[in-house]
Amino acid sequence: RLEALADGRYRLVNQTRGTRGMAALAGVDVTEESEFRWRDGGPETLGYRYRQQASLGRGRERAVEVDAAAGRVTSIDRDRRHSFELKPGTLDRQLVSLAIGADLAAGRRGELAYRVIDRDDDGEQRFRVVGPERIDLPTGSTEAIRVERIREDASRQTQLWLDPARNWLTVRSLQQERNGDRLELRLVALRKE
Repeated sequence: RLEALADGRYRLVNQTRGTRGMAALAGVDVTEESEFRWRDGGPETLGYRYRQQASLGRGRERAVEVDAAAGRVTSIDRDRRHSFELKPGTLDRQLVSLAIGADLAAGRRGELAYRVIDRDDDGEQRFRVVGPERIDLPTGSTEAIRVERIREDASRQTQLWLDPARNWLTVRSLQQERNGDRLELRLVALRKE
């Protein structure tokens, strides 16, 4: 859900429920919420919350807090806090796909890079635009643009498919671990309010 707030701010809320495999068995339910603004043609984080609940096992919470007056951004993961200098264009982990979509809409291709606050890191995440690819979704077949994350450590592969016909919405994401574990998200419904 994407909604406009006051003063040029926006809120993006993503709800993910485990429907297959161990995620379904454990009753995993994840809510991510980003508050952001548009700056220089892309999103910039103003705050982030991540909550994971499961019927089996312990939940998990993370947050990113921005103190613009002090020029600091703080990542909170359980009881660990990491503070970094606030720089223009800083993203939380959920806003990356929105930033990629904005860059693709602006015609950018090749390699894309973003400063992302995630746990104890404020590093750069790089992506390569692979190109168009037809994919089948529960909402129908579409011609999406596939983007791959560039990692120095090859233990994980991340791919995103963004649909230009749906305002560059990420309609599929796939994360594969070297050990064979995989997490796949697919758009199953889209509703405008």
